[in-house]
Amino acid sequence: MGDVVVRFENLVKVFAEGTKREVRAVDDFSLSIDRGDLVTLLGPSGCGKTTSLRILAGFENATTGSVYIDEQRVNDIPPQRRNTAMVFQSYGLFPHMTVLENVAYGLKVKHVPKRTIGKQVTEVLNLVGLQGLEKRSVAKLSGGQQQRVALCRAIITEPQVLLFDEPLSNLDAKLRKGTREQIRRIQQDLGITSLYVTHDQAEAMSISDSIAVMSEGKLQQLGNAEEIYAKPANRFVAGFIGEANLIPADVVSASIGSIRVRMLGTEIDVLQPGDAFAPGDAVEVVVRPEAVDLVSPADGDVAATVGFSHYTGSIILYSLILAERQRLSVQVANPLERGFLETDEEIGLHFHRRSLHVLPRGSGQE
Repeated sequence: MGDVVVRFENLVKVFAEGTKREVRAVDDFSLSIDRGDLVTLLGPSGCGKTTSLRILAGFENATTGSVYIDEQRVNDIPPQRRNTAMVFQSYGLFPHMTVLENVAYGLKVKHVPKRTIGKQVTEVLNLVGLQGLEKRSVAKLSGGQQQRVALCRAIITEPQVLLFDEPLSNLDAKLRKGTREQIRRIQQDLGITSLYVTHDQAEAMSISDSIAVMSEGKLQQLGNAEEIYAKPANRFVAGFIGEANLIPADVVSASIGSIRVRMLGTEIDVLQPGDAFAPGDAVEVVVRPEAVDLVSPADGDVAATVGFSHYTGSIILYSLILAERQRLSVQVANPLERGFLETDEEIGLHFHRRSLHVLPRGSGQE
């Protein structure tokens, strides 16, 4: 266990408590963040991620449970005394001020000497490539530049914890990619403990040390990008992170290193520890679209027919029809090199054993 800086302990937040409009936004949520790590709260709208962030910042009060920063319980400490800084979705800049004035604002509030302020502003603007824009009005900057100003204003006060509330949602796709890489680089360079909120899976997977997947106020799984993608804890995580085919199956046998399942009329060995399963268990096999090779019908584990295809340039996604009209999505990279399949064409499917994952049937369903 590392040096824990932030800790949520059995956090509950209920809005309109005791009324017909009561909503349990956060439900027994516990999470620890080690010093210098960036942890992302990821989930759909209404899952409780932003509410949890706002409780840590002090903008919302917990109904029950505790929030700690460096082992100090901060539930009753006002936001301005928590030594956190927030980068907002809407930037939160002062439009009548210049870049320099916006970035320097937090230092002026703390009565930092003017000479020191100028030096520190120059340093943080250099970090994000905004040097030379000190005197420009923020109203005349692009969205990406404004977001970088907001980041500078947050980090210049050297907060103990840096908070991000969907900071890139107002940017276009290409700008989001470049900005998230810059955020990650700066966070790592400065070693700032950070909590990041987003609903964007690619964003979370590309910048996080750990990802906390949430649904209906509850923590569904905590792990790094590889763990939550390759080894989802339940069907919610499997379906929310990337694309997944969930194939009903039954356990034939289980051992330390593998699980033999019967699915789609055939038996397949999944290379996964089987200590949690027993013969006869009803399960689902998570099959990612890229975890299937298309081969000749005679060479496949099972046969299928091409239903329709969706070509996007770098990949082609096939919807394949299996026995009993079940459908399976398969992704093929570099289709110009591999060739295209025709609708109603028969094909064989070979499953990548190491890329399959077995879940108890119906796990993660409310």
